[in-house]
Amino acid sequence: MLDIAFIRTLFIKPLDYAIEKHYGLSFQQLDIPELLIRESMSLIPFKDYLFWLDRIEELTNDPSYMITLADQMTFRSMGGLGEWYLSCPDLPLALRRINYGLSCLQSGASYHSELSGKIIKWTYENPYSKGRQ
Repeated sequence: MLDIAFIRTLFIKPLDYAIEKHYGLSFQQLDIPELLIRESMSLIPFKDYLFWLDRIEELTNDPSYMITLADQMTFRSMGGLGEWYLSCPDLPLALRRINYGLSCLQSGASYHSELSGKIIKWTYENPYSKGRQ
């Protein structure tokens, strides 16, 4: 039995967009194959993705780059699927689309949200994540 997780290229498109816009850094500089980036539903081994996250930290010299980029990483950067997430007529359906739909883009991970007063709290669980990624 293989114990490996994958992430789809589409799911990392918002990061690609944000690092290019903010730092002028492209995925090509991370030695990510161009063909992989062009095909939005390509499967990437999750361990490779974690390596790229470390590499982005090195190249930007910013250990909190994800926080720096948070406002620039949006569902809209994902194209049609991102628009599908955002086109919900009500909040409960939007939460279901996000919680369950994102699991189609990343295996081994789970997403859960909970309404706490006027704040939505998100939980992300991935046993394949290691270190600071």
